[in-house]
Amino acid sequence: MTHEETIKRIQELVPSVMALEFGCEVMYEWENGEKSKMVVVGKIGEDFILTDYQSSFCDDANETNFEILGKPITLAVVLRAINQKYIESNDVWFVYDLRQTQLSGMERWNLHKDNFNDQSEETKTFIGGLLGN
Repeated sequence: MTHEETIKRIQELVPSVMALEFGCEVMYEWENGEKSKMVVVGKIGEDFILTDYQSSFCDDANETNFEILGKPITLAVVLRAINQKYIESNDVWFVYDLRQTQLSGMERWNLHKDNFNDQSEETKTFIGGLLGN
């Protein structure tokens, strides 16, 4: 499973990662066609209040101005995805075994950079293996 496929699998298992709410990242398209990564910080009526990571600039936008990227995939989200996968399979015994033995590989997660994209290739591959079919 590629890292992109792992991210898509996590988004399937934990749909709240893609919820258009506070903390959700979007790719905002300006009137001149340029794009910027922004984050949702609020909502007024049908418009979302967005800000970038570099300044205190805020703008309001409707869903036609941006593409939803989702919330950062943190360790908590990864653990929810793993749990959800095994709940769906109704394999309670495997969940117990997973928590006792196989999750020892999660000790590789870099908590200082609590985002899937910032983890080592080894860690991303390990998670992909856990979430694969």
